[in-house]
Order: sequence, then C-alpha cells, then structure tokens
Amino acid sequence: MTSFSELIAVETHYQEDDEDEKTDFWIFLELLRVQRMGKVEEDRLNKEPPNLTFRKKDKGGINFTSTVANTHLDLDTVKAICSEYRIHNADITLRFDATADDLIDVIEGSRIYMPCIYVVNKIDQITLEELEILDKLPHYCPISAHLEWNLDGLLEKIWEYLDLTRIYTKPKGMNPDYEDPVILSSKKRTVEDFCERIHKDMLKQFKYALVWGSSAKHKPQRVGKVGNILVLSVFLSIQEL
Repeated sequence: MTSFSELIAVETHYQEDDEDEKTDFWIFLELLRVQRMGKVEEDRLNKEPPNLTFRKKDKGGINFTSTVANTHLDLDTVKAICSEYRIHNADITLRFDATADDLIDVIEGSRIYMPCIYVVNKIDQITLEELEILDKLPHYCPISAHLEWNLDGLLEKIWEYLDLTRIYTKPKGMNPDYEDPVILSSKKRTVEDFCERIHKDMLKQFKYALVWGSSAKHKPQRVGKVGNILVLSVFLSIQEL
C-alpha cells in the first residue's frame, strides 16, 4: 500500500523529470492536506473503538489487567496517564495491544468513530499512471462527476462503509416488494429494529412476523420481535397490525 511520504517522493520526481508536464499532481498534495487535517480532529476516521474496558471506582487504586501481550502499555504507564486526569481508582482491562492514545481516547470519552471515504473528482483530467497511484490509497474512491465515471463504484463503497442491509417486505397474499426496501444497519436488523424503523407504535400492536431467508429454519418461519435473524434479502410479513 502506497504511503503519503511515497506520494511526495513520486510527485517531486515527476516534476523534476517532466518540467513541461506539470498537470494535475497538485491533487496529491491536496490529499495529503486533507489526510493530515483528519489526524488532528477529534473524530477517529475508519477506526474501530479501542477494545478495552475502563471503569472508575471509589477505592482500590489502579487495577490493570490484559488478555493479550502488551508492547505499548504497562502498569506504570497506565498509572501515569490516569494521574494526568486525576484518576486514582479504576479498573482497566485490555483485550488488544492498546497504545497510550487508545487509553486516553477511552478516558476522555469524546471521540467519535466513523467510516470515511475520500472522494477524488476530475479523474478524467489525469493520466492512467496517476490514476493507478490513486487506486493504491486506502479509503479513496476516484470519480468524474462531469463524465459520470465510477459513480456506481462510489455508491457501492458508501453502502459498504455504512454497513447497511436491505429488508424487503412481503404484504400478506402478495409478492415481495423489491422496489422499496427498508434500509437497516447490519448491526441492528432484528424484527424489533424493523418495526421501530417503520413506526414507533408498530411494536405495541405487533403479534408475530413471517421471515424468509437463508437464516430461516422454515420458509416462511414465524418469529417474535427479539430474534436477530434478519439477513440480506429477507421478506417480512407483519400480521394484524
């Protein structure tokens, strides 16, 4: 995977060797600027929340445990970090090789972890070699809005990064509605989540649902509202609402 320092080297080398063809390599410097701006923001882009537990308590000092080998943190380091925040009693459990920044993020509790796609426009104005360099960058999607190049690719990438699922409804006695699916997060796709997405009062009248799909034991399978069995291209029939 190409690093941003390598891109600077490529950009410099290109301008030295082809002084008369300084076309659109400014785009790489702009990408560098955007990436560096993201590093100083409070948000954590394209990162998962640290898999560690931090719990304050009234007494007992700092209790530090880990289920994996640690290369960045030890008890003294953890105590020093907690001391900076005037925390002298806490239980801290690591489930991965966390860094000091990871621990600080959890203590402060203000970080927002979200997916991010860097959309690079006007790829119709750069060369194929330059486009190949862009293709090696993580979380980037090159497009041409003017010529409508790769807009479908951008749509697929947005869907992937948002981790969404389509839920197709099937009214009683009718064929499934493939034109207007209900969109849910892949992490919240139970029958209950579906009902809340449609209307907040739906659960009050809910009796059961019929579910089709690879996870269903029968076709259809009658289920309640708590089962987490909804998968892609599932058909629901909510009865007697």
